[in-house]
Amino acid sequence: MPKKGGIDFAEEPLAIYAFHVLIGHHGLFSLTPIWLLSFAGMIVLTRQWFGERETFPAFGMVALGISVVVIAFYIGRSNNYGGFTGGLRWFFWLNPIWLITMVPILDRLAVREWGRRLGYALLAITVFSVSYPMWNPWRHPWIYQLCEYTGWLVY
Repeated sequence: MPKKGGIDFAEEPLAIYAFHVLIGHHGLFSLTPIWLLSFAGMIVLTRQWFGERETFPAFGMVALGISVVVIAFYIGRSNNYGGFTGGLRWFFWLNPIWLITMVPILDRLAVREWGRRLGYALLAITVFSVSYPMWNPWRHPWIYQLCEYTGWLVY
């Protein structure tokens, strides 16, 4: 049986694969840094579970638990970046959950000028990453293509 190769079957150490899944060329947080606000929101909501305020603390804990389990599962059980897609396709179904959990952080950032600017900057990078493959969704993310162009990566 021939050895499988390419980006779908990357033969690399787990630490390298985890790096690229989280902040590298297919990175959850490098391609869509707006999700950093979501994870911060999950932590805020989870802290509320322990008595600070009553909003949706159970939702924060469930969202954080599901997110950590799904991310850990795919990092630990896969070496597949999802092929020619604009990001890791097995995380896309978590987007609605992450949109809801960013609300507490957005509320806190909105009252300060620097907070609004930070939110806009994270959103701008996210929108660029999402719209980059719009004419052809079956292509690698822009970070991967940049790394390939500069010779930093060869799969």
